[in-house]
Amino acid sequence: MQLLRFPELPHDRLMHIDLEPIEPAVVFLPPEAVALTVATQGASIINNVPQITGGPEGSLTYKTQDERGLRYDVSLANADEPTSVAVGPNERPRYLSLPADLPPKVAELARSWVGHTTDPRLEARLIEARLRKDYRYDVDSTSGAAKNPLVDFLFVSKRGHCEFYSTAMAVMLRTLGVPTRNVTGFIGGTYNRFARSYAVRQGDAHSWVEVYLEDTGWTRFDPTPPANAAPQSDITGLLAFVRDFVEATTQRWNRHVIGYDLKQQVGLLRSVHRSYSELRGRPGTIGKMLSSPRTTMLIAIALLGAAYGVYWYSRRRKALSPASRAATERETAAREIVELYQQLEAALAMRGVARPTGTPPRAHALGLVALGHPVGEEALALTELYIAGRFGGVTLSADERREFTRRVRALRVQKPPGEQVAA
Repeated sequence: MQLLRFPELPHDRLMHIDLEPIEPAVVFLPPEAVALTVATQGASIINNVPQITGGPEGSLTYKTQDERGLRYDVSLANADEPTSVAVGPNERPRYLSLPADLPPKVAELARSWVGHTTDPRLEARLIEARLRKDYRYDVDSTSGAAKNPLVDFLFVSKRGHCEFYSTAMAVMLRTLGVPTRNVTGFIGGTYNRFARSYAVRQGDAHSWVEVYLEDTGWTRFDPTPPANAAPQSDITGLLAFVRDFVEATTQRWNRHVIGYDLKQQVGLLRSVHRSYSELRGRPGTIGKMLSSPRTTMLIAIALLGAAYGVYWYSRRRKALSPASRAATERETAAREIVELYQQLEAALAMRGVARPTGTPPRAHALGLVALGHPVGEEALALTELYIAGRFGGVTLSADERREFTRRVRALRVQKPPGEQVAA
């Protein structure tokens, strides 16, 4: 068990979080968190507790030995208590920095949207409103493949996903002298009627903006159009019913079987110790037997042997179970397909068309096709193979993986149309 405390604030609420393995291994916390109690899933007496590491902006990352994710309880501050941390004069420039190549027209656009006002809160609301009203949500925006994605989004396509919106608002406010920071995480979630909890999935990932205001500290704004900022369930009806039931069952299994943690084990040992002490105190044969050091030692050895046998059997059963083998095969296939796409990304970077951070793979490939880039069509075809293998349940054979690598190598040396090779 591991306890971390943040700035001491009164708290009266508790949130329990079961975090599945995620990359990067970030510990997600609500902004009003004041304390964090951590325990591994299935931690035993001989296992180490998770390693929690602090990062910039108060972020936390974790590392576990079994890579099963993380279980933790978060203590939340009272709703009327301020939780924002003040930004000192020395830190302020960090939240006002801008790219050296940012065109002046971005600042001009920001000033035209806010008019003559100099109130940071009003400036934030005006820019948020214009982005929500005048721009369209599009996960396949061609701006991701542009030389300057932000400028293309603001002045050309006027279409993009949440990261375009949050980046645009953060940068525009900084040109006006308002400190901002871009935030990524999850929004919303789906209530599970069986588990009586909220399930937050990959589809709930989102990006928004925090603006530093002198009276309220870091304040959230979300410039993404409202219809697309909230998560939308990909399935409904009977399928959603079945999904919720399966997720609730899995959660209970993880918590009460796999998650038989150190606290529960210590409680069991204490219970055994109490029962043993009571038996020793009783008159009669049992009490006499337990009073003998030799008998006590033999019983202890037998209990340890039984415990080890149960542990070995459970590990062996898990290792040999069809479900475990299938999970291992899926993990291996996922790792292999990701490595293949990393080869493709390296090849595109060599051709001068690296995928910008935050741009989905397919959107980047479609952007290259739209621009008529000579590697566009092949990049799109290989990206479609990657998506089918990574998310579509398609397993690439050894020959197909070798063919993928061969096509990537050919992509590295592909000559533009009309280019002559020196003799």
